[in-house]
Amino acid sequence: MIKAIITDFDGTLLNNRGTLSPRTKSVLKKIEEKGLLFVAASGRFYPGIHRVIGPYIQNAVYCCNNGTWIEAGDRSKIFQKSIFTDEEMHTLFLEADQVLNRYPDLACFSCDSDRAYVERINGDLVAALLRAHTRTTCLPVLAAYRRNISKLSFFCREGLRSEQVKALQGIGQTHERFQTGDQWFDIQRKGVTKANVFGILKEHFQIEPEETLVFGDSYNDIEMLQGSPNSYAMAHAPSAVQKSAKHLAPNNQADGVASIIESLGLFE
Repeated sequence: MIKAIITDFDGTLLNNRGTLSPRTKSVLKKIEEKGLLFVAASGRFYPGIHRVIGPYIQNAVYCCNNGTWIEAGDRSKIFQKSIFTDEEMHTLFLEADQVLNRYPDLACFSCDSDRAYVERINGDLVAALLRAHTRTTCLPVLAAYRRNISKLSFFCREGLRSEQVKALQGIGQTHERFQTGDQWFDIQRKGVTKANVFGILKEHFQIEPEETLVFGDSYNDIEMLQGSPNSYAMAHAPSAVQKSAKHLAPNNQADGVASIIESLGLFE
C-alpha cells in the first residue's frame, strides 16, 4: 500500500517551463484529499518548493537542497539539516577558487535553507536563481566563514563541458558530488543525499520504503530511486538514472508523474 509519494521537481514534476500542468495540479489536490504524504525532493530551496506546492498540499515534507535540509512543509519541524563546518567551507572555497579562476564562465553559490549566496557577482546565475524563486545575496568574493551552509553549487549558462565537470569532481573529494542537470553541479557532506528522506519517513511517519512511490530524472536522484521498490525514472533521464529505477515513466512534458499516479489507482 502506497502511503507517501516522493518526487523530484525540475525535469520531473514540473514541465520544461518550470510550472505545474493543470493535470498535475489536479493530481496534487487528490493526493491531499486522499491523505497521502507528499514529499518534494529537490535541489531547490524551501521558498522555491513552497511557492509551487503550498497552494495544493498541506501534508508535505520538503527535502530541500538535495536532502541537506529536510523539514515539514508548514515549517513546524526541521527533521534534518546537514551543514558544513568552518574548516570544510574554508577548504572547499580554496579548491573552488582554483577552478573558477581556470573557467571564468563558471559561477558559484553556497546555500542555507532559504537563500543563495552568489560568490563573485554573476548576472546569469542570479537570473536563473530568481526564476526558481530563490532569495539571493550577491557577494564580491568567496566567503569561507558563513554559518548553516549546506551545499556548494556551480552553474554554467551554456552548459557544463566535460573538462569542467572533471575539474569540479576534484573539489571536495571526501564529499558527495552530483551533476544535477546540464548547467548545475552540487557538493554536499558525505552520506547526505535525497535518499536520507527514507529514514525520516520511517522514524517520524512509520512509512517504510516499500510504501513509497518515487520519481526522479537526474544523477542526484539515483540513491533515492534505488531506495524504493516503486521507483520511476523519467523517460528522458540519463541511462545511469534509468538503470537505478525499477520502472520508467513518461517524460515531464507528458505529465509523467501524474500519469503514473493515476494509472496505479491510488485515488480509488
